Amino acid sequence: LDLATGTGDLGFEVTGRDQTIDVTGADVSVGMLRRGYSKAQSRTERLAFLAGDAEGLPFADALFDGVTIGFGIRNVVELDKGLGEIHRVLKPGGRVAILEFSKPATPILKGLYFLYFKRVLPLIGKLISRDSKAYTYLYESVMLFPEGDVFCQHLSDAGLTSVEHFRLTFGIASIYIGHKG
Repeated sequence: LDLATGTGDLGFEVTGRDQTIDVTGADVSVGMLRRGYSKAQSRTERLAFLAGDAEGLPFADALFDGVTIGFGIRNVVELDKGLGEIHRVLKPGGRVAILEFSKPATPILKGLYFLYFKRVLPLIGKLISRDSKAYTYLYESVMLFPEGDVFCQHLSDAGLTSVEHFRLTFGIASIYIGHKG
């Protein structure tokens, strides 16, 4: 299961790497799912698209071997409810992998990162898309997200075990891994 699949890029990556894996991509945005479905028509990967909300997944218990989310968990309104749903749909022995923005720890990089995210990116967004609010939201959602050990505790509280996280790209993003016992 690839949650917050958008146009399916992460799901396409998974099915392209392993021909034995089928992926269901779920997202609340029907428009994004339509674009992903259109992309799927010209590919050989096995990726199905379904409208679905992480806080109330329309799947049976213990259905999926794995769950991925790329840059979407911070948009789940009721985080603990969504993580509980992920745990519910995972098979015993299944694994979840979550990729999300984080905040760099190095002072110089942190300052540049915040300057870019808070000032430059919204300006570029306004010039290109005429919608600076979307890019302001990105900054705000990253700032509010409970990253690192705090997010790992949310994963553990949801019932996942062997939870760990790895900072990537100087801390600009992190990957979180958890297992269902």
